Amino acid sequence: MSLQLLSFDLDDTLWPCWPAIRQAEKQSWRFIQRYFPQITDRYSIKQMQQQREQLKHKFPQLAHDISAIRRLHLRQLAQKFKLNKTQARWFEQQVFDVYYAYRNRVTLYDDVIPVLGKLKKVFTLVALSNGNANIYCMNNELKHLFDYNWSAAQAGAQKPDSQMFVDILRYFDLPASQACHIGDDPVHDVQGAKQAGIATVWIIREGQQHTVLPDSVKADYRIENLYQLLTLPVIRRN
Repeated sequence: MSLQLLSFDLDDTLWPCWPAIRQAEKQSWRFIQRYFPQITDRYSIKQMQQQREQLKHKFPQLAHDISAIRRLHLRQLAQKFKLNKTQARWFEQQVFDVYYAYRNRVTLYDDVIPVLGKLKKVFTLVALSNGNANIYCMNNELKHLFDYNWSAAQAGAQKPDSQMFVDILRYFDLPASQACHIGDDPVHDVQGAKQAGIATVWIIREGQQHTVLPDSVKADYRIENLYQLLTLPVIRRN
């Protein structure tokens, strides 16, 4: 059966992840420093990151929802530094909004818009991410190229759990044989999609390093840029 749907991971597949994350962390920390310096006098950016990692382990039921973990951390900071209810609500919302705005200021890889523009004419395009980036909150062309955006927070589970993939197939009423997933992570993307019976394309961009896939998990295709995606037999048949 011919492909109908292509799903794409976001971070490190369509853009480099860490520049946006670092800027978001820096700007939200500076915002706290401006309005609540008693907090930044006590904790550095790195210490706050470590605190959020600890929360993931303490509350595993929230580990798939990065935004929920971040908000919980902000509420705990507000409590620790004895902000009143009004201050605490303002603090949580404003700091999160600053972070989220910069989190979604990404620089796309050069091949993204040209290739997705061509694929959009033939396939349903879906964004699938473990993170909290949202294509509909970005000031770029992605919002016009994708038909749907689905996250681990919405699915209730992170890749490599197959739930996100199952949700998408159900939403578009398609069998797994009519879908293909493209992503940079050999475990989250390749293994996750394989578990749902979906074909996989592993993109290894220049400079990226990855763990070796176990023998039991093999990507159907391996590419170094999205232009190569257009040459794959599974794509060209459509």
